[in-house]
Amino acid sequence: MPAETQGGKFFGEDVFNPKFVMNQMVAIQACFYFLFVLIGSLLDNVFGYPVSLFQFFDSQSYGWASGKKLVVTAAFLLSSIVMSHTIAFVVERARKCLDFVSTYHFLHLIFCWVASGFPSGSAFWVSAFVSTAVATLYSEWLCMQTEMKDIKLKPPAETEMAVV
Repeated sequence: MPAETQGGKFFGEDVFNPKFVMNQMVAIQACFYFLFVLIGSLLDNVFGYPVSLFQFFDSQSYGWASGKKLVVTAAFLLSSIVMSHTIAFVVERARKCLDFVSTYHFLHLIFCWVASGFPSGSAFWVSAFVSTAVATLYSEWLCMQTEMKDIKLKPPAETEMAVV
């Protein structure tokens, strides 16, 4: 955990903590599905399509040919933008963003594979790669903005300033 100061953050040396990493991954995966389903359901309601949980795990639901497929694809891409903020908040380090984004997209691929077979449509793969790129680059940028802040240190106490 980084030591917080008044301005930026001092991260120090990384120590591998598997429980902490797993908790981060569970939080990120839960946020991804919450946001994906929320955005998709809102778009379904706005455009008058029936809401179905299966549409988010059906690789054939992604596409540009029909309005319904476009809604699922748009929800997937929009969720990557919002997920960038979640990744930056949870992970806090730019160099870890690609790992976490790739992991939640890989798990989504596995869940889609289990639910509807291996994705064969190009729309699924294009939206997955674009979503991965957007979420990674934007979350890295957000983390770098935090990492680049000056670390403001408190002035030393008067007793520490005494000359011996």
